[in-house]
Amino acid sequence: MARNILVLNVTWLVNSAAHLYGNKPFDQFMLPVESTFVAFVAIGEGWHNYHHTFPWDYRAAELGSKYCATTYAIDFLAYFGLAYDLKSAPYNMIEKRALRTGDGTHSVFGIKKARIEGCKKAEEDIINEADNEKLYQIEENVVGKAKNFIPDVSHRAVTVQG
Repeated sequence: MARNILVLNVTWLVNSAAHLYGNKPFDQFMLPVESTFVAFVAIGEGWHNYHHTFPWDYRAAELGSKYCATTYAIDFLAYFGLAYDLKSAPYNMIEKRALRTGDGTHSVFGIKKARIEGCKKAEEDIINEADNEKLYQIEENVVGKAKNFIPDVSHRAVTVQG
């Protein structure tokens, strides 16, 4: 009985830790995280952000995992025809999702996302600078026309004796 209690508590601990400590390279709006430590300790079960983002992928980790016993077991069974119709997320789908909703910590797509966001920021700065220049020109033009419109009355100044 003590063994069952220990096994169940360790299982729940792994699931809890995989929802708390780590990064979110695929979907930053979910609670589950990617945790290398949990994946190592739990023999590959720490890639929860991927698993919850792509729940139909049998691998439960992007491109499988270096040390995921579950993926190895399923691949072994598939080799003998005992597991079939295995679904996995295509690479381009993983990339698009990581770029769209990831937190930028993905080892490959995070760098690409930073570059894209940097380019967008630079583009916005250029547009804002051009808009500011246009506003300055418009303001200069309006002030110039106003000077011509408002009559100069400085020569009519009357001195008030006090």
